[in-house]
Amino acid sequence: MKRAIFFIFALYITLHNPIFSEEDSGVSWNKKILWDQNLTEIVIKAPLNIKDSTLSSARMKSETWIKDNLTNIFFKNILDIDINSLENIGDVINRDPQIYYLLEALGESLNVEESKLTVNLEYIETKYSFPIYPDFLSLFYNQSEYKKIYKKLDHREYGKFTGLIIYVPESLPLYQKRKNGELVKVLFPKVFNEDMDLIIDYTMVDKEYMKKWGIALYGNSFNESKYQERIGISPLRITAKGLFGKKNSDIIISNKDAKRLIGSEFNLKIISQARILILN
Repeated sequence: MKRAIFFIFALYITLHNPIFSEEDSGVSWNKKILWDQNLTEIVIKAPLNIKDSTLSSARMKSETWIKDNLTNIFFKNILDIDINSLENIGDVINRDPQIYYLLEALGESLNVEESKLTVNLEYIETKYSFPIYPDFLSLFYNQSEYKKIYKKLDHREYGKFTGLIIYVPESLPLYQKRKNGELVKVLFPKVFNEDMDLIIDYTMVDKEYMKKWGIALYGNSFNESKYQERIGISPLRITAKGLFGKKNSDIIISNKDAKRLIGSEFNLKIISQARILILN
């Protein structure tokens, strides 16, 4: 217990050290999660001190500073990434400090993707990126076997589909709340039917497909050919009915649509192979 408390305290001190204050150092950073490209980008902007040196040496000093402090900047950018409807990465680290060391190794392995001077020659912008899966996502996923799903026991014909497209409008009713909300994108979303039966969860996905492309792809284009490898040529197209969970990240679909998905042995492959596109 004392070790865990010390670890959390040490992590807090590390990530709140004044050297990383944008206000004091003039350094700033910006994070983008490009879900449909399987990328997280971090762009770091550091000032150039050319008063007492050449532009070339000032650039080298700023690049060295960024490199020396990259791991800490990496952590400041990822702690708020949501894992599921209950936890973000900061929460997971507090619960399981071992995750910190795995993430630290990932942060230390990042390479510069792009480095350029701003037009006014006052700053250098350095871009780093890392894929969401498999390396990043797999740190929070250690399931060796997926949970077998069995088709609904009836004799109805639900059709055969190669994938699932869930259209999520900008605003949807929140479960048991008298208001609407917006979808929050997470690494492990869940899908429920209107009776709140769990229909889709990462435990139902074959680990090889989880490594390949995660549980679902968040897209923003209605050009389905862009996602054809994922959803095939004849996907089931449905519209979400509501949102659920602390972070509004879990999707509620109609009972009718849920039956079309789990009522056929053929369609169950959509879940086990994670052939799921969420359009928002």
